[in-house]
Amino acid sequence: MRDVLCAKRLAGAALLALSLIVSGPALTQGAGTVITADNARLVGLAAETAFDDVLWALAVSPDGLAAAAGGEDAPAPHPIYLWDAVEQTRLRPLPGHNGQIRALAFHPAGELLASGGLDGALIVWDVAAGDELLRAEGDPVWSAAYNPDGDLLALGRGTTAAGSAVIQVLDAASGELLAELALEDSLWPPFAVAFSPDGAAVLSGGFDGNLLLWYWEADTVEVIDIVPQSNYPMGALAFSPDGALAAAVIGFVAPMGNVINIVDLDALRVDNPPLTGHERLALAVAFHPDDALLASGGEDGTVRLWQLAQRRELAALDHGGAVQGVAFALDGALLVSASRDGIVRAWAALR
Repeated sequence: MRDVLCAKRLAGAALLALSLIVSGPALTQGAGTVITADNARLVGLAAETAFDDVLWALAVSPDGLAAAAGGEDAPAPHPIYLWDAVEQTRLRPLPGHNGQIRALAFHPAGELLASGGLDGALIVWDVAAGDELLRAEGDPVWSAAYNPDGDLLALGRGTTAAGSAVIQVLDAASGELLAELALEDSLWPPFAVAFSPDGAAVLSGGFDGNLLLWYWEADTVEVIDIVPQSNYPMGALAFSPDGALAAAVIGFVAPMGNVINIVDLDALRVDNPPLTGHERLALAVAFHPDDALLASGGEDGTVRLWQLAQRRELAALDHGGAVQGVAFALDGALLVSASRDGIVRAWAALR
C-alpha cells in the first residue's frame, strides 16, 4: 500500500533526470531495512533501469522515493530523464539544458530539483509538475548543493580557462547572488561542492590538491592540504552528517585518485589511513546518514561500502560501468548508483 500511496503523492512525476522511484515492487525485499555494518554483506541489487545516454550526475530525494541523473544525450536540448519504477514506464523528461548536465541536487523537502549544466544554466524544477521555476545564467555549472534549510544553493562555476573558477551562494528562491569566492589561482572549475550540516560553510576543491572550507557569510577560508602541490582538483567530496569529517578524492590521476581521503574538519587535516580498494579512479562518495558508513563508486565498475572507524571495506557491489554517482536515501535503507553507460541501480539490504 505504501508504494501506491507514495506514487500518488508524487503525482506520477516525482522523478527526475532518470528519476527512479525506489519504493516499487522490486524493492519490497529490502524495504525499511537500514543498511548497517552488520548487514552490509547482505546488500544486493533491488531495482535497475537503463538509458541510452551518458550519465554524469545523480541525486536521491530525501525520503528515498526518487533518484535523478542527467547526461549528454544528443541533440540538444539535453533532457533530465523521468522514470516511474512502480509502473515501469518512462515519464516526460525535463528538457531544460543545451549542454551536458553535470549537477543535480534535491531540495531538502524533496519537491524541487536543481540542475546545472555546461550551458551555464542553473534551473530549479517543480518535480511533480515538471515546471521550470527559476533559471540563473552564467559560466558552466559543475556542481550544486542545497543547504539543510533549503533556502540557499551553492554552485561551482567556471570555464576551462585558468582563473575562471568561482564558488557561489545563491538565494534558492530568487536566484540572487549572495556571496562569491573567486579561485583565482585554480586551473580547474569546482567539480564538487557541499554545504556543512549547519549551513555555515561550503566545502569545495581548490587547486594544488587541497580542500577549501569557505565560511561564506564571514568570507573566510580554511585550506586543507590533501595532496600538496599536486596541481589536480578534487574529483569528489562529501560532508559527514555530523559535520566532523569529509571524504575527498583527487581527480583524474592514479594512483592518488584511487584512494578516498578522510578529513578531520575540526583539526583541518587528513585523518590517515585513507580508504583503499578501488582498482581505478574513485569517482563518487556519499556518507550514510548515521556517519558510520561511506559509499564510493569508481571507474572499476564497483560500488563499495566502508566502515569508517576501522577503515574497513565491508562490501564491493558490481555495478558494471564507471560509477559516476552514489547517494543514500535519508533513512539509510537504500543506496543508488549511476554509471556513465546509462545504468541506474538501487541497492538494499535483502532479507
